[in-house]
Amino acid sequence: THILYLWLAMGYLISIIFTALFLLIIYRSKFYKSENLNKHILPVLFLIKVSAGIALLLIYTYYYKTRISADVFKYFDDGMVIFSSLADNPLDYLKMITGIDADAEHLQKYYTEANFWFKEYNYNLFNENRTMIRFNALIRLISFLSFSGLVAIFKSIRKLFRKKEKFLLIFLFLMPSVLLWTSGVLKESLAVFALGFLIYSYIKINQKQNIIRNSILLTIMAVLLFLTKFYIFIAILPGFISYLMIREGNDKYAFIKFISIHFLGFLLLINTQYFSSYNFIEIVARKQRDFINMLATLDNVGSLININKIEPNTISLLVNIPIGFWNTMVRPLITEISSPIAILAALENILIEIILIVTLIFSSYKNITDKRFFWLTISFTLILFSLSGMTTPVAGALVRYKSPALPFLLMALLMLCDIDKLLAFKKKILKQNNE
Repeated sequence: THILYLWLAMGYLISIIFTALFLLIIYRSKFYKSENLNKHILPVLFLIKVSAGIALLLIYTYYYKTRISADVFKYFDDGMVIFSSLADNPLDYLKMITGIDADAEHLQKYYTEANFWFKEYNYNLFNENRTMIRFNALIRLISFLSFSGLVAIFKSIRKLFRKKEKFLLIFLFLMPSVLLWTSGVLKESLAVFALGFLIYSYIKINQKQNIIRNSILLTIMAVLLFLTKFYIFIAILPGFISYLMIREGNDKYAFIKFISIHFLGFLLLINTQYFSSYNFIEIVARKQRDFINMLATLDNVGSLININKIEPNTISLLVNIPIGFWNTMVRPLITEISSPIAILAALENILIEIILIVTLIFSSYKNITDKRFFWLTISFTLILFSLSGMTTPVAGALVRYKSPALPFLLMALLMLCDIDKLLAFKKKILKQNNE
């Protein structure tokens, strides 16, 4: 018992030390300093994110009946199995971490002890579970990484949001889904880190800033995103291509270029079987079916939603794309609440719908200073929301899967909203009330 308490105390002490260290980095590093931004804002946001990570840990500890069913623990526990090899043979540890000669027969004892090293449904694609397990064998605190990814996005685009920076900070750091699901030991956290610096380096390269250094960073983050969340990597590609093809400033052909690029991309996807060993439509259909079959083996799964069955053909895919986007956008509904977390998600959806309505009323496309980034955010949101909604029959999981794209949806709405019109309307209403 004393040893257990000592172990727990050491864990808490290490967490406090790392948190203090990261706070010191945030205060001292130039990367975390922004012009006209109070120096205490980002450290406070980081502490909020750490708190969200603790809250997520408590939710998974007390909400899930078994540790093995909790995503936040399964990668951590398997990471500990890999980490245990360091004491026996450091070379074996390096092999499993790097993947070099990682299939050696004597290493199988570690893989069989781990619960999620072998993925039941991977459709011959990369097994991203191993990325998270390896990452957990290297490092524990992940809130700092996802926080840094969001900071990278903020720094690269803040000039596009003059008079709107406060809203940008809220949308990036404080939306409940983003705050909660990207603060724990989950794939979404590592994906946000990679996605943030991917966008940061991509925009810097287009601005001709430190091209070599940012090209290296771009490559590293692209590989990390690919290994962590393959479908997020696929979802962001058309947006990047659109950003490259649309001219800087007010390109009057921006929408035409955007549509053309995505039409060509869709044609490639539905014909992947002719030039590769993969059939995209069949993979999507199988992923949906396997998710449904997995749920059938579980008891008392809350927040289930009915989704249309996807057949492995183009027509079925086209029919389900808007349905998938709609499910991701609005689910869970208030009437579908089955847990305290679902209440938060439903209220967040209502808030987003209100923001959407306000934006449509006070929209001004011509005032968007960078059409390229606007269409990138639209592209990423549409694709990730549609893919998630088509294949995920659980509203709770859907909230988590859409979290990396949610800031991009809100950034698109923020760019589209004419803040001057909104403030003028507010002033008019206040004046009428005073009279």
